[in-house]
Amino acid sequence: MHQDFEIIHFTKIVPKEAIFKFYEPVRVEGYCKSCPNYNKLWSCPPHDFSAVSYLDSYDYVLLIGEKIIRNEESLSNTSMNTYFQKVRRQLGDQLIELSKSHDVEVLIAGNCYLCEDCLRTDDKSCRYEDRMKYSLESIGFLVGDIASELLGIELEWPEPGKEAPSLMTVGAIFAKEDIKLKAMLDQWR
Repeated sequence: MHQDFEIIHFTKIVPKEAIFKFYEPVRVEGYCKSCPNYNKLWSCPPHDFSAVSYLDSYDYVLLIGEKIIRNEESLSNTSMNTYFQKVRRQLGDQLIELSKSHDVEVLIAGNCYLCEDCLRTDDKSCRYEDRMKYSLESIGFLVGDIASELLGIELEWPEPGKEAPSLMTVGAIFAKEDIKLKAMLDQWR
């Protein structure tokens, strides 16, 4: 029996400065403003901090990319987006769990998914402040450029009326020492 989807893993450890080449908070927040989650989820902008200050104490980044491709022989009716959401949440869960036991900061792919109804719109604190994580894009990074230039994942755009040939998700682990990230690398290969 064949799999309906294939996941290709990409990983790379880089100095923090390498991803800050793709830090454009004003431009990225402009994109975020057209999203229905803007100012409605604690993980989404606007934020009262900058990525520079948020990530200041870390020196290295393990980038984790996952490219999702539908098997051409698949008979599944599952949409690429449905499968993408499953994969991004699995990656997010792994990263959140890892952050509990290591001195690292993690950024998940996309918005937080821990609650069905975020308390931000009620002007209340997050229910899960210890587990809620931001994403690269939510704090101002051009994720498509990071994926393409640092991980070698090329974005593929759909033809009108069709799904994209592939989708990708990118998370990150920030650490003070690259040796710590090298020890974590094997679980994503």
